[in-house]
Amino acid sequence: MNLRALRSRLKALEKTELLETIVQIYKVLPKELIEEELIDDIIADRSGYLELRQREKEEEKRYRQAYQAENVTHLAALQKWKTIPEHARELLLNNVWCSRCGETRLKDYTVEHAGPNIVLRGRCTACHHDVARHVEIE
Repeated sequence: MNLRALRSRLKALEKTELLETIVQIYKVLPKELIEEELIDDIIADRSGYLELRQREKEEEKRYRQAYQAENVTHLAALQKWKTIPEHARELLLNNVWCSRCGETRLKDYTVEHAGPNIVLRGRCTACHHDVARHVEIE
């Protein structure tokens, strides 16, 4: 296996697997490769990748929190919601499961896409816990 292929395989490993592999590599690598610090480059690349992924996850979390805080409803999802007769919409809003209270009513809700269907996200009227309702659109 050449160094490029080895580097590619190392980038795909989890942290514990990577550390175990590095120990094995240091046992068998010629001294000149270690002196060129190629292994240190691989470790730095992996660390940079992990930091980038962590920043992306944090940004996604901030986006979701801001989205929920603004109570935003997508127009296309709202149009799907409005195709349901009003009496059926009321039944759906009045029949939501809260993990704290049991069956409850949905308040302060948003309408989101879920493939061809929609999801109603809001709060329980009794305890204000976050609740959601998946609605199949035929």
